[in-house]
Amino acid sequence: ISLDTIRTSWYSGQLKNGSLNDYEYGPLVAQFVQDVYVPKLKSALNFLSLQGKTGLDANIGTISATLSGYNALYPQLNASGSVRKNLLSGAIGNNLTIASVTKGTTTTLTLASGSAATDRLNVGDIVSIRLAAGTGWTALNVDAEVLSIASDTSIVVDVDTDALTSGNYTPSSGRVRYINRTNIIDVMQSHINKIPIAVRRREVKFAIPAHLAYEWQFANAAANQNGNANYFRGMYDMNFIDKQIVVLDDAPANTIGSWEASRVFMGFDLADDYANVEVLWQGATADKVYRLRGAAKNGIAISSKYANEMTLTTPE
Repeated sequence: ISLDTIRTSWYSGQLKNGSLNDYEYGPLVAQFVQDVYVPKLKSALNFLSLQGKTGLDANIGTISATLSGYNALYPQLNASGSVRKNLLSGAIGNNLTIASVTKGTTTTLTLASGSAATDRLNVGDIVSIRLAAGTGWTALNVDAEVLSIASDTSIVVDVDTDALTSGNYTPSSGRVRYINRTNIIDVMQSHINKIPIAVRRREVKFAIPAHLAYEWQFANAAANQNGNANYFRGMYDMNFIDKQIVVLDDAPANTIGSWEASRVFMGFDLADDYANVEVLWQGATADKVYRLRGAAKNGIAISSKYANEMTLTTPE
């Protein structure tokens, strides 16, 4: 953290005399750096590494759209023809057709007959909407929270489409793909069946996004309704048969990934790649506040030699 500009500002007058004290700032600034800014910077870098430069939560920040030549992990896995895929689109129950839409600050999706949304979905689920077409309606192809479920064929998702025209949507083009407590055990079974036997016998883990952690535990609780009091504690164990399930923050929604740790590399050039946070005083020429600026470099690669040993369950 660079404090050069602080010692020449009005803030230095609040410090005791001495060269070392000139480079110290008060506890309020220190707390903000440690408790607010650095966690956001970490989350942004995690997101960049796993998902890429678009889609970061606006409450965290934005990643420069000019960033070029950077390929994050999951886009590489999805694009690879060698990585083994377990597609959510392959099962009707995980792939609901959107017959029509009603625009708004939240969007109402009318699903095809027989979708059984009241049985298959839950308020709060994160669903992946894909293949929506029509003028402007590709904007619907995002991961979104289910806000309400009106019937077996009508749900509301947290996507603002108010600027669009409902009639421009291409009927039955879009799909709702999801993993939740109603299907996660079946999806896990399909996933592990895709993993080569030789790889299964090694120390591979199941990496899931944060929103699926409780879905896994809810599913196990429902499957053990006749258990005794001990099973409630047992449900906190994140395991599927002999495989450990790990939560990978900032992993894409509705994905499950399996690979050996040695098959994915995060590389950086120690000569000039670094991460830092700089505290800048803007009082002399700008808006009389502190601004913090972070910088970092990283790169992601998967070894093509081992791509066929990697397995991905994906809504893509």
